[in-house]
Amino acid sequence: MKTQALVIAATLWGIRPTLFHGRATSRVKQPPRLWGSILATGVKIDHVVPSHSPPLLKQDLAPVRDYYERMLAGVNSARREGLTLDQVEARFPEMLFPAFQEKPSGYYGHGFHQRNLRNLWRVLEEKD
Repeated sequence: MKTQALVIAATLWGIRPTLFHGRATSRVKQPPRLWGSILATGVKIDHVVPSHSPPLLKQDLAPVRDYYERMLAGVNSARREGLTLDQVEARFPEMLFPAFQEKPSGYYGHGFHQRNLRNLWRVLEEKD
């Protein structure tokens, strides 16, 4: 019998990365470190079961990791530059993340990216 590796990702809402304000405060830097360890070459993962989407494969997780890393680095940098939240939203439009294009109004996932930007902004503001 072939052994398979399974990851249950309760905080991964489908393939769309989610940054919650209330829960993220103490763990805002955890996702990039976590993704790095999960996506390491020698780590065997056959199936990923997210909270709110069909099962994924290991290769589906790389864009999620990239999103978290780019958002954290970019919003941190923008805050150091003294940009406003509106300027950050203009600098990081969802089209920069082609794996996570906006869903039409009324569909699950509509507004996730803007919500993530606002939540990350607030989390980093609280840490200052």
